[in-house]
Amino acid sequence: MIGKDHTGRRSGIGELVRHVQDGTPVDDPRVPALVGRWDALGDRFHAAGAGADGERTRAAARVMWQETSEEISRSLPWPADRMRELVGYLERARQAG
Repeated sequence: MIGKDHTGRRSGIGELVRHVQDGTPVDDPRVPALVGRWDALGDRFHAAGAGADGERTRAAARVMWQETSEEISRSLPWPADRMRELVGYLERARQAG
């Protein structure tokens, strides 16, 4: 499960996916809070506040996603291509913020 349920209602993941599908600009005022919620969710798994250790786990997760996104996405409620679009959207939103 992600957040409250598989649709990402509480974590905002489903809402982010809809923004990607709708072509919402990354600098839309609704997006930064959702990106923050996504990052807070990820921080639970990446030693948030752990300095170099936290960044190493984030980097390892990015590499793992890039190399095995098809396999990982089988356990997610969205297909790999949609999740790749979401990850790219998140990266662009962080750069815009």
